Amino acid sequence: MRVAEPAIEAVRQIMTEIGKLDLPGKRSFDSGLNASPEQRDQGFNLGFVVTFDDWDALAVYQAHPDHQRQGKALLSALANPDHDLLVMDWEF
Repeated sequence: MRVAEPAIEAVRQIMTEIGKLDLPGKRSFDSGLNASPEQRDQGFNLGFVVTFDDWDALAVYQAHPDHQRQGKALLSALANPDHDLLVMDWEF
């Protein structure tokens, strides 16, 4: 995510809430501020990863009301949600 300095603490609070969401099939959650010395972040300064057992567990997470609320709060904290948020889903 690209998060402007004034919104970083609000977004970090949302990340904390996402991390606390306990759902079947959610294995892990990790988030943090970019600290890469390579400076290849293209302005993205905060990220998070949620790992699920399978696609069905991801679907449950995506449909959960708390996730819906957290997602709306996250998007509202970004200056330009269409460009400041990158979402990727992949299989291991």
